Amino acid sequence: MFKPLLFPVIALGCALAASPAAAEEVTTWVEYADLNLTTPEGRAALDKRLEMAARRLCNGNADFRNVRAMQSYRLCVAEARASYSEQVRVAVAKANGRRVAVLSSGINNPA
Repeated sequence: MFKPLLFPVIALGCALAASPAAAEEVTTWVEYADLNLTTPEGRAALDKRLEMAARRLCNGNADFRNVRAMQSYRLCVAEARASYSEQVRVAVAKANGRRVAVLSSGINNPA
């Protein structure tokens, strides 16, 4: 059975109104089942999808001549990135689950 893998991307809809009550939380889902997260190309493709989703959620078409709008947009995108960063780390770790890193301190264990 095929089960799509999705990341939720959450952002505060940073309205340009001065009132914090105008902000609302919005969510979109980003699929990545078709990506190989064990490769740099797969991770880059996921990063691009997530970045595009974050910008879209945060109204990437805002009037950036307005300083308040630009600051609000940047904050919103940063919050969206924070909402998925740990999920990406876990997904990449799971994708690499069949590989094991072996570390050594370089100290011999005397018998």
